[in-house]
Amino acid sequence: MKLKILLSLCILFLLFACENDSTQLPKALPIDGYYKITSMTSALPVDLDNNGVASKDMMSEIPEYFTNYSYDLYVRTIEHVNLNPMYQEHYVDFYLPHTDVNFDYPGASEGYSEFTRYGISYGYQYNGNDKEITIIRGEEAQELIDNVGRVDAVTVISENRLEVILSKKYYDYTTSEWKSLVITIDYNKNVE
Repeated sequence: MKLKILLSLCILFLLFACENDSTQLPKALPIDGYYKITSMTSALPVDLDNNGVASKDMMSEIPEYFTNYSYDLYVRTIEHVNLNPMYQEHYVDFYLPHTDVNFDYPGASEGYSEFTRYGISYGYQYNGNDKEITIIRGEEAQELIDNVGRVDAVTVISENRLEVILSKKYYDYTTSEWKSLVITIDYNKNVE
């Protein structure tokens, strides 16, 4: 009889222990969503489109790039459990114009630029109180920084607006050189 009671208690303990799993899925954040660039301003004026006019307004230098995509930044939460401590729950994907310069282009001996979409994804942390997104980065190779850029700061202006400061190289036709630019980008969330 005592054996049956002891066995019954063990089974009940195991049932309740299995149901009381403290592992929780990460919660989506109010800043999650797709964002579009609304302004992209360089600290230095550059001529990206070889029209002889340098400007700090990078969107005016390459307007055709900004009409091709429905979003330029994606803030997301991965909603599954992973016990790996290197795993991040929250990611931000940046998509930026990347300069491809062709110096063998017919009729353009000084070069011709096309702008393609280039992206990078980072894990991030955000607590909502300080309005700063902390980028979690590994060791970035210089080639990756040169091609994609380096995100230096992300500030949450509101749930629908972010400001990003980054460093990235672009080809400047005024100087005929690659310039490392500090760029401030404003993003608005695509609200449907």
